Amino acid sequence: MAILEKFFNSKSSREEFVQETHEKIKDFSSTSIKKFLEFSDDILEKLNLKENESVIKTRDSIEDMLKQTGLLKEEEEEEF
Repeated sequence: MAILEKFFNSKSSREEFVQETHEKIKDFSSTSIKKFLEFSDDILEKLNLKENESVIKTRDSIEDMLKQTGLLKEEEEEEF
């Protein structure tokens, strides 16, 4: 603990560090999940399962649940 006290001069510094670390972990998790979904989409395409309605509904449901729990960030849609 003495090392942390030397590193952080005040309680607010510790709180800022914890908050920043929390945000970085959340961003990392969201990015990892997004990459995994991209990978799974690629597999579905290679296995010719993109046309299977049941598979696509399940995939979309999983994506929606991840967004609802905050594990996957909503992508901003670009307007033309």
